[in-house]
Amino acid sequence: METKKPPVFLDLRLIKMPAAALASIGHRASGVFIALLVPFMLYLLELSLSSQEGFNQATLLMESSGAKILLMLVLWASFHHLFAGIRFLFADIHIGVNREQGRLTALVVIATAPVAAIIVGLLL
Repeated sequence: METKKPPVFLDLRLIKMPAAALASIGHRASGVFIALLVPFMLYLLELSLSSQEGFNQATLLMESSGAKILLMLVLWASFHHLFAGIRFLFADIHIGVNREQGRLTALVVIATAPVAAIIVGLLL
């Protein structure tokens, strides 16, 4: 009679993920984040286009510190999603698919998305 081994519970915080996995997970997470923000962005657009008073309210709302943090997160998500999507399109046509090139392009995506978000955020 064979004894059953107890289940192994993995601590995901201790597992070192490769850069390509982080870029892929970030691409999915940024897509979900952007999709969840669509109603809020549409509300802001509708509010700003409704009247001068609505535009003033939308401007006041976007000047709060919470909205600025949210804007930086949206910028990061947008840039990460764009850069990772371009990376995946190149992979679809078999460019950058070997292990070292995949790691390098993933690191480029992970590094450039926050830099681009900060640059654009400072320009706004």
